[in-house]
Parts: sequence; C-alpha cells; structure tokens
Amino acid sequence: MKRIGVAGMWHLGSVYAAGFADLGFNVIGFDSDSRVISKLSNGQAPLYEPGLDDLLNRGMRQGLLTFTSDQNDLSSVDLLMVAYDTPVDQNDRADFEYVKDQVRKLFPVIKEDAVVLICSQVPVGTTRQIADRFASVRPEATAHFAYSPENLRLGSALKTFFEADRFVIGTRHDETKDRLLPVLSKLDCDLHWVGVESAEMTKHALNAFLAMSVVFSNEIAKICELVGADASEVEVGLKSDGRIGTRAYLRPGPAYAGGTLARDISALIELERRMPSSRHFFLGIEGSNSAHRSWAFQKTRESLGDLAGKDVAILGMTYKPGTDTLRRSEALTLALQLAESGANVTVYDPFIKDWSREEWTFNVASDIGSLVRHADALVVSYDCQEFSDFNAELISKRGRPLVIIDTSSSMEPRFRNHPSAHYLRLGKHSKGPANHV
Repeated sequence: MKRIGVAGMWHLGSVYAAGFADLGFNVIGFDSDSRVISKLSNGQAPLYEPGLDDLLNRGMRQGLLTFTSDQNDLSSVDLLMVAYDTPVDQNDRADFEYVKDQVRKLFPVIKEDAVVLICSQVPVGTTRQIADRFASVRPEATAHFAYSPENLRLGSALKTFFEADRFVIGTRHDETKDRLLPVLSKLDCDLHWVGVESAEMTKHALNAFLAMSVVFSNEIAKICELVGADASEVEVGLKSDGRIGTRAYLRPGPAYAGGTLARDISALIELERRMPSSRHFFLGIEGSNSAHRSWAFQKTRESLGDLAGKDVAILGMTYKPGTDTLRRSEALTLALQLAESGANVTVYDPFIKDWSREEWTFNVASDIGSLVRHADALVVSYDCQEFSDFNAELISKRGRPLVIIDTSSSMEPRFRNHPSAHYLRLGKHSKGPANHV
C-alpha cells in the first residue's frame, strides 16, 4: 500500500488519519466540509481528543499527512478507509443512508483495484450493498470491499488505536486480506480475519453486550438499594468468578448515552422484529436503560423536596471525561430538566472552553470551589483527575452540609464518613433523607 485515503474527518477519521501517518504511511484525509479541512490543516482536531492535535501536527511536519476537500485527490489512494460518523437522532435512530450516500459520491474516484475498508458504524449487510452498487455503477472496474468495526473510545482514542486488544477485519477473498495485511500488521495487536457479515455483526454484538452489562449492573444496583446490599461489594464478588473476570463492565453508574451503544441496540431491535416469532430481549435493554436515565433527577428531588428555588450543581457535563462534546450528554439533559423544575442550576466542566454557542438555562462556574459554594446538592456525572480539587476539605469550608449524588459511583472514598456530606450513590441503601438541607 503506497497511499492511504481516509474519508470522513470527524473523530474516527481524524484519529485514523493521524494514527496511520504516525505508523509511517502516506495518508490523505478527505472531508467535503472545507471548514473541517481548514481546521485540520492548521493542526486542530474537529473535537477535543487528548494528544490528537500533537499527532496531527507531527504527521504534517513529517510530510506524511495532508488534508483535502476535493474528492478527486483520493483517486491515487490504494486503500480508502470510510470513516464517516453515523448521525443519530434524539430517539437513537441512526441515519445509515448518510454513510452509504457519502461512499456512493466517491465511486467515480475510487482507483482501479483499490481496497475500500468501511469502518463506519453501519448495519449488517451494508458492505455488500455498497459493493453491489459500485459494481452496477462501474461494471468495468475492480475494487475490493472489506469491513472493520471501529473500536475507538472518546477520551482515550489514541491509546485504543496504538494499544488495541485486537483488530477485526471482514473480507470475502484472500486477495483482499493480502492487500490489507501490510498496513494492518503495523498495529500492535492481534488481527482477526472473518467474513464481512461476521465483522459487521461483531460490532452489533459487542456494543449490545456492553449495553446489556450497563443495564444489568444498574438493575442489580437498584435491587441492592432495596434490600440493603452494597452493589460495589457485589461487583467484587462477580468479578472474582473466572467465568466473568476482573475487566468485566459491572460497575453501577449512569445510563449508557451517546450514539454508539444506543444505535446498535436500535439496529438489533429492528432485526429482532423481523424474526418469525416475537422477541423482546433488546427491547428490554433499551427500556431499562431509558428508565434509568431519571435516577439522578429522582434522587435530587427525593433529597431536596420541591426543587423550586433550590441550588443544584453538576460536576462534569460532557458525554464522558476527556472530550469536549455535549452531544448525547446525560448531564446536559439533567441540567435542563432540573432548570425546568425551578432549580437554580450551576455546572462546571474543565473540558469545555466555550459555552457561548447557545443560550443556556443554567449558570457556568469557573472552578469547582465556586460550583459548590452555595449548592444545596451536587450531582457528580463522572470522576477524573481534573476533579481532584473536589475533596473533603472543600466541603468543610462551606460551613453547611451538602448532598452529593454520585452517578459515577467513584467518590465514596472521599466522602464516606464526612460529617458535612450526605453521600448517595447507586447500589447502596441511603441511611435516610437529607433532611438537614
């Protein structure tokens, strides 16, 4: 492979472009949005990802990485990676046709005998549909279509690229595998070669399993609250079983958000409905997760009573730590819901540098101290190193108690026995209402 093209310069595409350039390949990143390309050409990623700006700039300094908004510049690439972000609406319905349309627009510039590796999150069967469409549009041309499910994680994408557990690739012919091997063998991980549909289904299955783990953990935690058990202790017991393992995702916490897990659950629900007999497994996962989204709001209302005029603070607003995106943020939904209920809401997130894009119904604090100074209750969305200033000493300085509702289930060591903190987390029975507020 002499040259690699990456189409779609959002999170996945920009990481892949910078990553493969860092592995020594000549890479050109394409996006039809000239604003995105202009930003990337100046060494700025389209959204915050730790270390990505530095990686982009290094690739450009070495002359291995360029960006373009002219699709004709892709006509010389031997490998075209399709990395478009799949749009998702507020009901978790993904617009998969968007990805297909973007690829179809590239048909005229796909080089003879090139490999097209689709990495976008798409339903099983999509790669075959695209390949068949290409054959009908350019019957005289040969192209090799393959699929690899992306496995990057917002906030730690570079680590999961350079230190991946494995890389799954779906191909139809050994020739396609032979063409991809010189590129993908540069990755420091195991390569798993499977059929195209199996690779597509692997992405569905993986995200569904993670979603099921989130839902399972939260349902167990709710029962623990009811019967007086501690979900964190149950988690230790589960992970000690070799059939489950220490790395299993079993910590109670927020509902899964974002499009990644939700869109695969939605896709599987649609496939489930096409089965000869009625099935409700994936529908049940979706329903349980939706119901759990109200946990933090309900706990806040239980603790404070009538929310009108109460001061509620939220620590952490982005979709997850290490990013600056509010898209699909459960904390943002909570802030708006609390404000609608009459609460005075103040938020803080160190990863968001610009709040001026919209007019919000809440206030934005400049630091953690000002966030909690006048709060009656604080909701913790997640924990990260940037929140180290939130500690027992800060609570003591307030001079009055604070209700802490920890959706991350991670702050207990700091506040377990603090006399001025009424600490609540999922999966542990509360000792009583926060009637001191």
